[in-house]
Amino acid sequence: MNAITMHRIAVAALALCAGAFCRAQTATSLFMRSDSLQVSEIVSASPVLFGSVGHSGPAVENRYFALRLYFNDSGAIDLYSKDGRGLELEKYRWYPSREQTLLEGAGVDAYDVGRTLGFGGIGLWDGSELVRLKATEGRTARVGRTRDGSYAELVAYGVEFMGARYDICMRLEMQDRGRDACLTVSELSGKELPFVCGLACGDADTVDVGRRYISVWSTWSANDGSEDVSIGTGIKFRPAHISRFERSDGMLLLVCKPSARESFRLCAASTKEDELGTYDKFVSYMKKLVFFI
Repeated sequence: MNAITMHRIAVAALALCAGAFCRAQTATSLFMRSDSLQVSEIVSASPVLFGSVGHSGPAVENRYFALRLYFNDSGAIDLYSKDGRGLELEKYRWYPSREQTLLEGAGVDAYDVGRTLGFGGIGLWDGSELVRLKATEGRTARVGRTRDGSYAELVAYGVEFMGARYDICMRLEMQDRGRDACLTVSELSGKELPFVCGLACGDADTVDVGRRYISVWSTWSANDGSEDVSIGTGIKFRPAHISRFERSDGMLLLVCKPSARESFRLCAASTKEDELGTYDKFVSYMKKLVFFI
């Protein structure tokens, strides 16, 4: 075997290793609690399967956090915080035990959506207040791979708004080599709507509002009582697409100008990780983050 052949084999091996590493940086999860079998799609005439679908809806993760789209009328997105060392949905399915969190370093389901839109949730704006995505003709959840990452999406059919019905899709995408998420909301027939993107915040939270981003840094208690964790959530947006900013009912709301499709970039961090594990690091990252969508 000559040197050129050996070099080509080495390059090919490195490429395979790099591809395997890259593919392992995002993952998805979608299953019914009745059988726990992973599927790529759930189609339901019933618009609310919050209690029947595993972790309440389709989920996607990278090394630093996971997001789930609630299979109900809330339009909310929930957050699962991790330390950046690996993927966890397959093993823990969003709900590690206290022992797993303490002894294995598993992530935490500490973020409390409550009655808010959570982290990047979507609604509509009727001119004075938020309108939830209440479906009348069922929902479809999907998860899968993209060319360079993974996605989770939820489609609400027959959403009633201002005397008409619309089909609205919320889609989350994560890139294998990234730490953020792309959120896209669209009306499937191309009709323009005044979408709202929201971020949960409390009275005591540290809130930053910039020209191109909003962010919140706050401390939450894990649902299993294992630990308190400080969490940063941020949304990057196009200023020219926003018509107004609201803060009400425990939420920061970005009211968009009417469009058939709108996109945002979501970033999350927590004290479980080193890279962006402090308020100063997280806000600095949000300020520098480029809107790539």
